[in-house]
Formats: sequence, structure tokens, C-alpha cells
Amino acid sequence: MTVLLTRKSVVQAAIETIYKQPASVGVNDGLLVNNPTFSIRPNVLERNFVRNDLSPMPIIIGRKIATMEFETELRGNGLENSGLLSDAPMIARLFQGCGYAINGYRSQTTIGPFAVGDEADSVVWAVGSGAKAAQTFTSTANFADGDTVTIDSVVYRMKTAIAAVNDVLIGASASVSLANIVLAAMGATGAGLNYYAGTSTVSADVTVTSTTSTLVVTANELGTYGNAIGVAYHASGSSAGAWGAATLATGTNIASNTDVICYYLTCTVGGASGTAQIAVSSDVIGEAVAAAVVTSGTPFVLGTKGLSLTPTFTGSLVVGQKWVVWLMPSGLQLQPLSDNFLSLTLYMHKDGVLHEMPGSYGTFEITAEAGNFATVKWTFTGSYEAAIDDPNPAPNFETTLPEQVQLARLWVNQFNAIVQRFTYNQANDIQIRPDVSSSDGYNGTRITSRKPEGGIDPEADLVANNDFWGQFAAATRMPLQMRVGMDVGNTVWMIAPNTQYSGMTYQDRNGIMAYDAGLRFARSNGNDEMFFYLM
Repeated sequence: MTVLLTRKSVVQAAIETIYKQPASVGVNDGLLVNNPTFSIRPNVLERNFVRNDLSPMPIIIGRKIATMEFETELRGNGLENSGLLSDAPMIARLFQGCGYAINGYRSQTTIGPFAVGDEADSVVWAVGSGAKAAQTFTSTANFADGDTVTIDSVVYRMKTAIAAVNDVLIGASASVSLANIVLAAMGATGAGLNYYAGTSTVSADVTVTSTTSTLVVTANELGTYGNAIGVAYHASGSSAGAWGAATLATGTNIASNTDVICYYLTCTVGGASGTAQIAVSSDVIGEAVAAAVVTSGTPFVLGTKGLSLTPTFTGSLVVGQKWVVWLMPSGLQLQPLSDNFLSLTLYMHKDGVLHEMPGSYGTFEITAEAGNFATVKWTFTGSYEAAIDDPNPAPNFETTLPEQVQLARLWVNQFNAIVQRFTYNQANDIQIRPDVSSSDGYNGTRITSRKPEGGIDPEADLVANNDFWGQFAAATRMPLQMRVGMDVGNTVWMIAPNTQYSGMTYQDRNGIMAYDAGLRFARSNGNDEMFFYLM
């Protein structure tokens, strides 16, 4: 008999390209976990036939649904502040398997603005500062056979007859040739006709468009990062035109902040465009702005970092109308989805016994307690595969240490509550898809709904300082923010624009009166009840 040890367990995770088709894992796919468990939820089929004795008949195990649970630290990997998806920490994969989309921002961005509560007159806000980098190729003639055009490191060869990958067909005119480059660069219709099948597209960093005489490459994000994206043209004979420069240019950041800043906008004087006034408060000292007139279509400056928002509205603003926006530095944003979920293949080695679970979707619970490090309990459900003997792998684990929960900048409805513990439960509802034509009688699982909730335990205070009871009774919708960690590359922000108290009771904390306050996280515009920002 072989004795297996509890401590000798390894968990690995990979995102599936096609649902329930196992994704392979390598040495860089390991997760540092605690308390890994694998279990099966069986459908036990009873055979209760009458007999001439009372002994039970043998059972049959029908449908088998696999589950994996484990805990991780809530932390970064030291790289995520780059804003590159390739620098995402392993924990980001788990969030994606729980119904979140990931986006990278290599320069400043915003979360919001969101209306706080109901709007008497709807205002559409847009970021007014910053610019996208761009560059233009101006055509003076049609291309010659063998000319090359380079966009974002991809070299396209202009040919009268396409014969190899990255060949683009020279059209009857410069306009047609430029349009063919756009088709190739963007992966549009025309493979095998306008450009060679299998030709490389440009990265997701840029968009390529054309006119009758120009080719325009534009960065997809506001910011200076795009100014480093290269372009080139080489003529095999006579020149067909030229780029304005060797790289994209004129990209500017929307602001100059290096940390998160929350801006809270409040209408202090009601009225129409050009009459109404808005004041700006912030949890960051020096970022508040005195009340100023707001005009539809005109940028409105927030704080000292250069951010401006342009409002568009008709009618009149009302005193007390509020909006909230978070100004973020570079990093990775995780935002909830309602469709097109990504599934995971999870591998759990238990000292030489391998459990593989493809088609996995999950949910999670976060606990962040002052003075400890924050943890995440993950629960994934997927398709059952028979266990096999397989030696434990030795993956490379992330080496970043977790930071204790401190200086969290917890802010609820513009109030800095003194809180010992914050919890968040994603509460995804994961259901099987019964199917008579599938193995084990079901065709995988699906996230069918979510009902995120959580809690805080703030010290009790006078109503004059913060009316907890009034906010609970009125179901007041409140912005909430909190961070775990402070170091660059190891900070996780939790941002919820529309939080409500769902319960409120007193409790004792070593002689200090406190509340046990339940939280519900609701939608503002949809798919926005909670954001995680890794920076």
C-alpha cells in the first residue's frame, strides 16, 4: 500500500479555447493554494424493488458532477501594473472562470462615471482629456510588386499575385490597395482573395483604417503608450508614399495620477446647462474642487491631475444629483460578464493521484480582515473525469508575498468607516445542462445568475456623523471602495458603484459598539456591480 500525504498536492489551471475541451498546463500554470479538495456530487439511483426479504438492492451511481475547492491569497504578482494581459497574475484566470472579463490599461483610465441613485435628468459623461496616438501613411501612387508596409511589427508584402503569408494584393488603384491592407491587418473578409489566408493581423493595441489616399493607424487606448508603436514603408522601386513618422504620435494620457483617486460629483446649484453648478469631493487630499458651472458639451475639470469629463444633457440638473468616478493608473481591470463566459480546465494532483476537471465554472468568497492577509475561497464545478495515477508536477509558483490588510482606504458613501472585516461573496449560481445525448446525462454546466453580497462590521457612530440606520432603512445606493495591498504590482482594488445595506445589527467588539452590516452589490448600468483592479 502506498501512503499518500495531504501536504503533497498541486493545483494547476488553464483557460479553455473551446468549452469542455481540456486545456493543457505547463510549469507556469501552478496555483499556490490551501485546503485543496476534490469531490463528486453523485446522482444515487436507488432500486427499491419488492422482494421476499428486507435487504436493500445495490445502488447505481448515475450522473457525476465534479467539484474542486481551494483557497488562495488575494494578491498580485509584481507585474500587473504594466497593464499588459501577458503580465496577469494566476488569480486573474480564476476570476475569468467565475464570469469576469479582463482588460489591460497601460496608461490611466476611469471606472465610471456612474450616477449615484436615480437621476432626475440623465447625464452622459465622457472622458474629455487625453488623446489616442495615431499615424498616417499618405499615398502618392499605387504600390509596386515587393513593396512592404509595416504596422505594429507585422510586415505586409504588396504583391500582384499573393503567394505567401502576409502577402497583400495590389489593387487596380492605390485606394483599393490601401483597403486591402486594412482587410489583412484587421482580419476582415477577403482571406485568399485580397490577402493570403493565414496572414497575421495587427495586435489588439491598434485599429487600421483607410481613405482613398491614406492609411491610418490609431491606438485603441488613450495615452502615451501608443507613441511607441512602430510603422514603416519600404519601396522596391519608386516610392508610393510615406508615413508621417516612424511611430505613432500625439498620444497623451488622460491624467497624471499614479494611484487611485475617487471623485464624487454633487450638483449644488440646480438649473439648465450653463447655470447648474457641480462641486467635487474626493478621498484624496487636495483633489476636491469648489462648485463650478457645468455646461453640456464642455469639459469639466476634476482635481489636479488633469482629468476632465464632458457632460451631455438636456433639461435641468437638480440639487443633490450625484455621480462618482474612479481615476485609475495603469493596470488590469476585471469586470463581470453576463454571457460568453470563459471556462477552465483544473488539474488537482493529490500526491500522485490526478483529478482533471474540464468545463469548469466557479464562484468565490473574499475575506479581508485588518492585520491579516486577504484570502479567496474558490469553488469550481465541472465535468467528471476518472482519476488516474500521475506523478505530481513541479510548477513554478508566483513568488510575490501577500500584504496585510491595512491602509485599505475603505470609503462607503463618502464615509471612512472603521472596519475590522470586509467580506464579498460572488454567489454565482452554477447549474448543469441535462442532456439525454451527453455522457453522464448532462452537457456541462453554466453560470445562470449571480447575487453578490457581503458585509462589513463598522464601529457604531452618531447619526450626525453617519446615519447607518437611515441608509439601511432607505436602501440608499452607495459607492464603495477598498484596496488590499499598497505596493506597485501587488495591489488589488475592489470598487462597487452601487452598494446597499441589506441588514444592520449591533455587536460588541471588545467593549466597543459596532455594527454587523450586510451588503448587497447592485447594478448601475449592467455588468458593473463589482470591479477588481490589479495594479
